[in-house]
Amino acid sequence: MTKEELEREFLRLAETGEVDRILRGLRSRYWRIPRADVVDAYGDAVVEVVRRWKSGQTITNLPGLLTTVARRRLAVISRLAHEEEDIRTLLEIGAREPWEHNEERQTKIERGVLYIKALLPRLDNDNYRRTLVTILDAAKDGVQLENKELGSILGCAPNTAGMWRLRALQRLLPLLKETGIVSMEDLLEMLPVSDNDEDNEDEELEDE
Repeated sequence: MTKEELEREFLRLAETGEVDRILRGLRSRYWRIPRADVVDAYGDAVVEVVRRWKSGQTITNLPGLLTTVARRRLAVISRLAHEEEDIRTLLEIGAREPWEHNEERQTKIERGVLYIKALLPRLDNDNYRRTLVTILDAAKDGVQLENKELGSILGCAPNTAGMWRLRALQRLLPLLKETGIVSMEDLLEMLPVSDNDEDNEDEELEDE
């Protein structure tokens, strides 16, 4: 398939309503996932098809390939959604109960944030590390960042910020599980740190 033929096929899909049909099918299959994420998954599928074409791969059934690639992306998002719930709850806990000041729980949250930050150097991507630091700092202050706000701070598009958040959490969860942390309560109920540890953690925060 030549470049012109691929472009004509993409145009045909749009003009005949095939794109809308694909999106409806994706939304029906992954109805729990927000519509914007489904559209993003289709957009990523388009990018992937073009990448494959540029690398010399044969493109024959464009609608089928777009659907398959988008489904794989949405399947990953769907699978991660449940795993992220505990960690996301931790990151949003301050925003969920801003009217209630609970010193003990706030201390636990701050300790959990420090615990996660200590694991961040093990992440293999600087954008993912920056994303988690930004989310954690906001959560500690009782702020829940939406993708638009997160993107503004990180200097990227909201959709990019959302994907960095997703992928950062995807890489963080195995690190937490290695240390025996499998739920939010596990993290919040860790043994209290010693006075010396608290002093060291204060120094680390100042360095950051």
